[in-house]
Amino acid sequence: MQKVMITTLWEGNVVPIVIYKLTPKKVILVMDDNPQRKKAALELKKKFPRLKFESIKVHEFDVPEVTKTIVEAAKKEEGNEIYIHVTEGRKTMFLGGIFAASLLKEKTRGAFYLREDNNELMAVPLMEFKLSETKSTILHELEKGNNKVADIAGKANVHRSLIYAAIKDMMKSGLVTEEWKLTDAGKIMVM
Repeated sequence: MQKVMITTLWEGNVVPIVIYKLTPKKVILVMDDNPQRKKAALELKKKFPRLKFESIKVHEFDVPEVTKTIVEAAKKEEGNEIYIHVTEGRKTMFLGGIFAASLLKEKTRGAFYLREDNNELMAVPLMEFKLSETKSTILHELEKGNNKVADIAGKANVHRSLIYAAIKDMMKSGLVTEEWKLTDAGKIMVM
């Protein structure tokens, strides 16, 4: 088992401090395709030549994509001690890291943020993502493009009226739009 750090990257100013604190054997950089990020990644690789680095490109404002990317990277490292570091990058990347760590509570050590005032590495509180089996089935079916209530009711093994009630509730919760499309929050819930 080795220590793996999955980290958002912006300028590369904070990541070295976190590397020194966590002492990972592998660092996975989650970053956009900006030349500044590429330069920061190169500098990190020069500064830590004994570490194994991997870079994963994301669209910095696409929270579900950032979340999914981090979840997939963590799943590939199953069996290792995984830390998700979220200090660098846009707030949208921070959110993606927090959501990923929340979805992976059992598989990671959590999400961490480096405090600017005292360089303390603090654990970020994670959220609980729980849906009923019916709501989960509905979201998965809507994700596939299936919005036929009778089909969804059959797959969920419930009456059609419960499908309508669940969708109305998920609209209020911000998981589904009035057009029965998944919102970004809905997309995160089906990961």
